[in-house]
Amino acid sequence: MGPHVRRVEGLEREAASLQAVVVARGAVAVEERLLIELDRGAGRTGSLWGRRSRRGHRQKDGDAACHRRECESRASRHLRAPGTRTAHGSAQTSPSQEKRPILNRSAEACQSVSECGSMSRNHASGGMSMAPTRRRFLSTVSAAAAGAGMARSARAAEALQSDARMPSQAEMEAVYADRRNWGRWGDDDQKGAVNLVTAEKSAAAARLVRNGRRVSMSRVFEPEQHFIRKSPRPSGAGACVDYLGFIYHGQTVTHIDALCHMWDVDGMWGGRDPDEGVTTQGAQWGAVDAWKDGIVTKGVLLDVPRHRSEPYVEPDRPVHGWELEEIAESEGVSVEPGDALLVYSGKDAFVRAGGEYAGGDRPGLSATCAKFIRDHDVALLGWDMMDARPDPYNLAFPMHGVLFNFGVALLDNALLEPLAGACAEENRYEFMFMGLPLNIARGTGSPTNPIAMF
Repeated sequence: MGPHVRRVEGLEREAASLQAVVVARGAVAVEERLLIELDRGAGRTGSLWGRRSRRGHRQKDGDAACHRRECESRASRHLRAPGTRTAHGSAQTSPSQEKRPILNRSAEACQSVSECGSMSRNHASGGMSMAPTRRRFLSTVSAAAAGAGMARSARAAEALQSDARMPSQAEMEAVYADRRNWGRWGDDDQKGAVNLVTAEKSAAAARLVRNGRRVSMSRVFEPEQHFIRKSPRPSGAGACVDYLGFIYHGQTVTHIDALCHMWDVDGMWGGRDPDEGVTTQGAQWGAVDAWKDGIVTKGVLLDVPRHRSEPYVEPDRPVHGWELEEIAESEGVSVEPGDALLVYSGKDAFVRAGGEYAGGDRPGLSATCAKFIRDHDVALLGWDMMDARPDPYNLAFPMHGVLFNFGVALLDNALLEPLAGACAEENRYEFMFMGLPLNIARGTGSPTNPIAMF
């Protein structure tokens, strides 16, 4: 067996290991992960797809074996459900904790990925098949992702029929299509539902402050790039400045989404054309600087884990709109027009238990919560868990749709566990909310450190 065949079969085993991640997640991000990992493998093992290593020569098979072990280890970590932890701190599921399956493996998907290396065996036996190409690999990965997608669609369809309170497809689509706030505050409005936060509303929120206790809802902000420049001065004095480089959208930084951040086939907020509203020069419509005066209003926390007597929301049991109504009633609070609604789902407890939140199926808020948001004229929605996946309605943005349809500001990736504790200690779930985005010209959002004051 020649070195080329060994390299191909090595990558075949690597693809088989990482394929499990595709089946488990069924997401584009995982497909990209596979490409990155195998590109790295190609770089380490020589010119499989016409590439060589950085040093320009073929590396030893031992390096490839080491890389395979690394990839297999990474893949195995993705297959563990929330449960016990090993001595090294990695999550591991015990038999008693197998209450929700992580994999819904597709035999066709497994076979598809295994085809990556079948050509290497033909080559070794004297056949005419050529080495696998990047296009060939892309097709096998797509097949694996498609198998995972079919499984997710089946689960979503079951969810749609599992509860009589679930609205039909037409009813759910009508929540957005027929109840949009476009034009409600004029055709040129760029503040959206934040218009409901009037001066009187802010003054009333200030009257909720009784003891001055303050709670931050921001996670620790660790930029991807952080450089310090020190400037020494005579006699031992000095100064320093720093440069920060980061992307705040996503699941790392606590941030506010501006109205321009998302859209659907009908357009951006107000029906504007996204090709005109957002250019390479920044957002020309619905940018975050429309909220430069801040969002100071009454805040209401709905504590889902406390209501359920469970530590966190499970992937197979998302939060529904009617449950938000039940929680508000049990907490003795009313969600009123212009309020900031904070929905605590226990993301941090979920992650500590070994759960993974990025990509694929994830716990969070069902699209049915959109009706609750519109019925109560919420100005800002903050959450630690976002849109639940899979979405049985297959909407472009199940809950993020409140952003461009209703004009609701979104506080993404909020740290709500400390606030839930403070509310329980204070025995009240209403407070003054202060959300102060940076005044970023033409920005699609902003990092923020929102504060609750009791």
